[in-house]
Amino acid sequence: MPTPLHIAQRLKHIRHQQHLTLKQVEIKSRGKWKAVVVGSYERGTRSLSIAKAEELCDFYSVPLSALFRDIDQTSTRSLSRGATLDL
Repeated sequence: MPTPLHIAQRLKHIRHQQHLTLKQVEIKSRGKWKAVVVGSYERGTRSLSIAKAEELCDFYSVPLSALFRDIDQTSTRSLSRGATLDL
């Protein structure tokens, strides 16, 4: 069973995978997700409800189950897909 800290780390990892800063999340979401709030979720200093977790996952276009995956497995899985170059 993942701990709240694991889920917080996964949130940060997902944001980093999308190359977004906290401020960019706020801008891209048109203010729905404040940088300070998302940062608090990522540090584990603010409680994250299931409903909010679902909404945030929808924003990042990832399934809710992505919060429960192991970070190392996700990184390995991403690498195994290979790279796509836009020439």
